[in-house]
Amino acid sequence: MAEVQELVRNTSAVALTESKEAAVAAADSGTQFVTPFARSTSAIVNRQQSLNWSAPSPVAGSVAVKTADALGQLWVEHQGAIADVPCVDFEQSMVLGVFAGEGFFREVPSIERVKLLADEMVVYVSRFSRPWSKHNAKAVIEVPTTELPVRFVYLS
Repeated sequence: MAEVQELVRNTSAVALTESKEAAVAAADSGTQFVTPFARSTSAIVNRQQSLNWSAPSPVAGSVAVKTADALGQLWVEHQGAIADVPCVDFEQSMVLGVFAGEGFFREVPSIERVKLLADEMVVYVSRFSRPWSKHNAKAVIEVPTTELPVRFVYLS
């Protein structure tokens, strides 16, 4: 069975955990946690945080950005001003993004959960409806970096 380390998005207290059971308990209690990453001696803080993505013309799709060059190319593709590219430390972080495209949307993408498995990172994406429209609906977050492939799973 693949060892799973789950990164939980929450902004409350921070705890240190060594096991999946403790992590699940922490998540259930609303606690954000720090988890050892790939059994290394250093711990990675759950930095799942939203990025300010102000590029005016997002292209629909999902992306995992692991380098500054790739972020710059994506930013230009989305017609963002070079001076406004989000600042990301790619030695420690990577960017995950889900874009609805350009326009006004009542259904908005949301990155619900990110799981790191032994052989891949899995990003679970859902959509939720709003009574009002959102311009250029998107979900863009920064998470600890990994060299593993990233797979996006859309929940129904």
